[in-house]
Parts: sequence; structure tokens; C-alpha cells
Amino acid sequence: MKDAVLFAHAMTGGDKTCALYGKGKKKGYGLLQKDPHLRSAIVNIFTCPSSSHEEVSNIGEKFVRELYARGESFESVDDLRWHLYNRSIARQPVSGSFELATLPPTKAALHQHSLRTYLQVCECTFLL
Repeated sequence: MKDAVLFAHAMTGGDKTCALYGKGKKKGYGLLQKDPHLRSAIVNIFTCPSSSHEEVSNIGEKFVRELYARGESFESVDDLRWHLYNRSIARQPVSGSFELATLPPTKAALHQHSLRTYLQVCECTFLL
């Protein structure tokens, strides 16, 4: 778990990255503790200085899908957003308000977030 701490800290909101609304560090750490395969894949990609942008983006998206999906399976984070949006609207009364911030980031925003996380993890890993 110690190898994934930097990733979990940066991905869930660190010094140089934005936080994921409603998904704190405790949930991120818990997910990585529960899923050793995901943790291993994240460590292999985020601690390798030669990882491609696509690899970083894909594993970052997988982490966020697992964080928000609660065991359900979705092909992309955008499919997950659509599902969560529809579920939220169905629960709201007609006059109720919807908070956009409760949804996971879009695929494009998550790509940039994953790259910022990768940069932060690499900086910390190779400075130690």
C-alpha cells in the first residue's frame, strides 16, 4: 500500500491537483486497499517515468470509475456520468435542484487530472 499512497493523495486532491467532490482521501485509500490488482496497475504506471499519456489516462479513469460506481461496471467515465445524472434526476422532485459537482469529471477533464497526478507522483518519487 505504501507505493500507492502518493497516487491516492494526488488523485483525490493534493497540493497541485483538484479534489474529487465528495470523494475524499479515505475513500481513495479504501479502494486501493480493497483492490490489489488495481493498486498494482496504478503503481506500475504512475511510478514509471516512461508511461504513456494513454496508459496514465486509462488507469486514472479506471480508478475514478471504481471510486464512483460502487461495484457497477461502466465502459467509460462519461457513461458513468450519464447513469449517475439520470439516477440523481429521478430521485429529485420536479422543483429540486441538481448539483453538477456531484458527478465525476468528464473524460477530457479526467485525462488532464490524471496527467497532473502522474507529474506530481513522479516528482515526489524521483526526489526521494
